[in-house]
Amino acid sequence: MKNISVITVLCYVLCFTNLIKYIEVLLQPIHLLHAAMVTVCLQGCFLLSDKKGCRGFSLFMLLIAAAAVFNLLEESGLLTYEFQITPVFQLLFGPSFYLAARGLSDTKVTLQDTLHCLPAAIYFFNLDAQTIIALGTASRLIYALFTVRTLLNFKVVLESQRSDADEYSFKWLIGALVVIVFLNALELVRLNAQSVIPVYVNILGQAITNGLWLVLIMYLVHFLSRQQVAPALENAVAVNSNVDDNNIEHYASLFSAIDEVVRKDSLFRKERLTLSQLSESIGLQTRDISRAINLSQKKSFNGYINDLRVDYVCRIIKAGKPDTLTALAFDAGFSSKAVFNKSFKQVTGQTPSQFRKSYGRA
Repeated sequence: MKNISVITVLCYVLCFTNLIKYIEVLLQPIHLLHAAMVTVCLQGCFLLSDKKGCRGFSLFMLLIAAAAVFNLLEESGLLTYEFQITPVFQLLFGPSFYLAARGLSDTKVTLQDTLHCLPAAIYFFNLDAQTIIALGTASRLIYALFTVRTLLNFKVVLESQRSDADEYSFKWLIGALVVIVFLNALELVRLNAQSVIPVYVNILGQAITNGLWLVLIMYLVHFLSRQQVAPALENAVAVNSNVDDNNIEHYASLFSAIDEVVRKDSLFRKERLTLSQLSESIGLQTRDISRAINLSQKKSFNGYINDLRVDYVCRIIKAGKPDTLTALAFDAGFSSKAVFNKSFKQVTGQTPSQFRKSYGRA
């Protein structure tokens, strides 16, 4: 009986010792960063899951959380090398971010599009971790370019159809992509230099990279939660740059007629004016209006309408009518003060306040 009691006590001591050992491992700064990453990503996943257009990013957050969990388990020794699966996430991050960005920019993601994630299956070919990491880094760089192209194409189409296109800008997301590429390059250098750099330098580099990733994820969650849902787009209107002289003259004449009606009826002052709405108002096809503006003014529909709005505000200021700049902006048709300031600066080279002061208006 005493022997059994002693064995029981020894088992408890052994279990307690192992528990303390794992707690010490888990409380290391690098592992605390992994735990923080899991928390932030799960919160982001929850916040974005019900927002239209952001569900792809909700899944992306879940993927990062899963990667952080497995990193934590592997580095703490709870998972052995034979069960190491974190390298497969390197092959999934690129395509999953790309598909999430497509969903955000009003591009329907089909089941067929998920084939972009199929190359991750090479993980099961028993390649060494360094090879998978190198392939994953290349994949993320390639898909970062695909994502930038998708967002820029969306911007061009949006500007050809809506006067409020700037409100759906994804410049912040392109900026995040630049940071992601930098972090990928930094991580690749660290992983390939592990054999020649001191252990503490390697751990410090990993901690810095993970810390930057944590900040980046919080940045993404913040802006995605504030991002307006992208409007449905019509088919883009192709403008042939090799139009003959007769067509150029035709579209120049057509633009003059369009411009006269838009100015006379103050159609540009309609908030969130779209190309389709303008088409209904003046009785011309969207294709003809778009081509006339593009070929005659070398501008998008968005640029043309916002230029007219700025011109309207300038005339009001010059006339000395007492009103706030914000009121003038909304009266001109702008639906955002930030877009008004940006457009005004682009057209006049001055901020609205500077322009007003130059005409002696306080």
